[in-house]
Amino acid sequence: MKNTIMNNLTPVSTIMKSFTDLITVSPEDTLATVKEIFNEHRFHHVPVLNKHKLVGIISKTDFYKACLDIVSAGSTLDNATLAAIHVKEYMTEKLAKIAPTERVDVAALIFKENIFHCIPIVNKDNELLGVITPFDILTHSFKLTKD
Repeated sequence: MKNTIMNNLTPVSTIMKSFTDLITVSPEDTLATVKEIFNEHRFHHVPVLNKHKLVGIISKTDFYKACLDIVSAGSTLDNATLAAIHVKEYMTEKLAKIAPTERVDVAALIFKENIFHCIPIVNKDNELLGVITPFDILTHSFKLTKD
């Protein structure tokens, strides 16, 4: 086996994390739910769906900002406080989104030019099909292949 750089003209649909592998929340879910998700899983972004349509993402950064706001306001950072705050209050709504047919190199350029670390993959109706991260691209680009 040898190291070869894989084809970065590959569609993102071939390397994305599929919708069936994702955990999502709704805008009405609470930050207590988000905390539980982040504590139980190793990912850093949770897509926010409203009736199967992508309406935002809540990241660990968004969650930590909410925690900082809670503490700065003099409130106690506990599950009761987190349960009183909805995802829609802290989710990021303006997102870069790409189609499943978009190429891996295009996704890589989007990551390079922006400060986020997850791109949702959506269909023409804005329904979430999956997500791609820089780690997915690195894994794809440096896979070991047989001669």
